[in-house]
Amino acid sequence: MLATNIVITDTARRVLERSKSNVKPAPGSVFAMCYESAFTNRDGTTVEGFVPGYAVVSWPNDHIGPGWLLVLLAPGIEIYLMPRFEWLARRPT
Repeated sequence: MLATNIVITDTARRVLERSKSNVKPAPGSVFAMCYESAFTNRDGTTVEGFVPGYAVVSWPNDHIGPGWLLVLLAPGIEIYLMPRFEWLARRPT
C-alpha cells in the first residue's frame, strides 16, 4: 500500500532526516520504521526508560509484508511503516 498524503511536523521531518543519515539500509534492505512494543531485560522486566514506539531501522526487502505501508513523506524521504502489533514471541522451555 502506498501513502502520499501524510503530513508531518517540522520536528518529525528533522528527526527522520537525521535518522536517514544515521541508518543506512544494508544491500537488499530498505529504510523502515518498526513498532517496538517491548524491550525487556533477561529477567523479563522492562528496560528502564523504555517507551513503546517506532524505531528507524534497515529492514530486509523480503520481510516487507502486505500489511506494510510505503510512505512518501517529502522529497527524499521514502520509508516503509510496519503495522503496529504486539510481539508474542514465546521463550523456549
